[in-house]
Amino acid sequence: MRQKIFSVKSEKGLTSRASAALVSEANKYKCELTLFYLDDEANLKSIMNVMGLMIKKNAEFKVITNGVDEDIAIERIETILKDTRVI
Repeated sequence: MRQKIFSVKSEKGLTSRASAALVSEANKYKCELTLFYLDDEANLKSIMNVMGLMIKKNAEFKVITNGVDEDIAIERIETILKDTRVI
């Protein structure tokens, strides 16, 4: 199991475009990917789950990966967050 905490720097928070990019990337991996925000959690492979969290600017959230390809998955998720300028 791997976990990482991210802080949102984008003025718009976690946008629908960034969410779609995250979900698309997450679905490439066999491991479980879960996003935790406040008291909620979302399956990172579900766009509705991720969008439902409505993560705003300056918020912190955690991603936990668990499974065979968890190391590369968490690294790629971080890359997507940087590329979409969320973090």
